Amino acid sequence: MHDSRAIHRKPTGTPALLRLTLSLLLAITALTAAAQRVDRDKVSADETLYELLTSNHTAMEATPRQFTEKDLESTYDVNLFLVKGTYYQQETINNSFYVRKEGNGYQPVFDESYPMESFVNLMLNQVAGQDKKIAITQHVYKGKKTISPIPMSSIHDMLQSTMDVYCSVMSIKKSNMKAMMIFHHRKLDFIHMFILEATPEQLFSPQSVIEAELYGNIPQSNIKSLFKKYN
Repeated sequence: MHDSRAIHRKPTGTPALLRLTLSLLLAITALTAAAQRVDRDKVSADETLYELLTSNHTAMEATPRQFTEKDLESTYDVNLFLVKGTYYQQETINNSFYVRKEGNGYQPVFDESYPMESFVNLMLNQVAGQDKKIAITQHVYKGKKTISPIPMSSIHDMLQSTMDVYCSVMSIKKSNMKAMMIFHHRKLDFIHMFILEATPEQLFSPQSVIEAELYGNIPQSNIKSLFKKYN
């Protein structure tokens, strides 16, 4: 005889399956909300950086870092010395710069005889009176923005109050130099990374403009993977 009670019997395990499904839905909802919040934060941060770099800013004259002869390291040239600084994440990304002995003192190098060293000094804002302009393509969330040529000294003036600057010349192919310039926020631990390319002619011609790609507001969790891409 057919047992009609079987029709009304509840499937075993349903409450556990329901709880799991609800938990998964809540987790997905939370992750989606977190992702949307991060997206909004990234959009806002990129817009703030864009507005800062396009503002009408007049930079103060650069103040070269103070050093003594004890800070100097010899190089391949008897008159050229490295002022050793600190590094960020890896030793090749640092703020060491170059000086040349002149008379009884030393002056930061910006000379056609030393293109790579001059490029480093320019990125680290160690060359007073050299207002080389940079044309920037800013990579923003899901797009790009163009920033008209801006003096390198203005970029430093606007960012260095809360950020430390580092650089690395990544490659030199024929006459083209490719470099990374990084501003690291000391408290919030994120970076703005500029990828620059220049020839000696661009570097030393008063009217030339250096091209740069800007990846701003990069959180600590994404920094190492980004370095791998450009190293």
